[in-house]
Amino acid sequence: MSQILETLIIEVYEHKQDECKIKGVDDNYLMLSGLISKVESENIFTPSRNLISGLKTVKRLGDLSAHNRRFNARNTDIEQIRTDLRVTSEELLQLSGLK
Repeated sequence: MSQILETLIIEVYEHKQDECKIKGVDDNYLMLSGLISKVESENIFTPSRNLISGLKTVKRLGDLSAHNRRFNARNTDIEQIRTDLRVTSEELLQLSGLK
């Protein structure tokens, strides 16, 4: 889920032809936490409150799954953030011009 959102954020910035704003000094794209910070602070587009909160919610579950060796997200965890994931991905798809 986190990788999909990273990709969609990158697609938005590429669509706006402003991808240089989400690249690090090594010319690679930022990781999700950096991308979320840019979405919040840059004026490339106006993200909805739902987009920002949805990104943070999905990131938190993704981080727990990826970085906590005693936690694996289960179906019930994903079901709880299903709406956040849908709202977030729909908005990013529209902003990227992919939908």
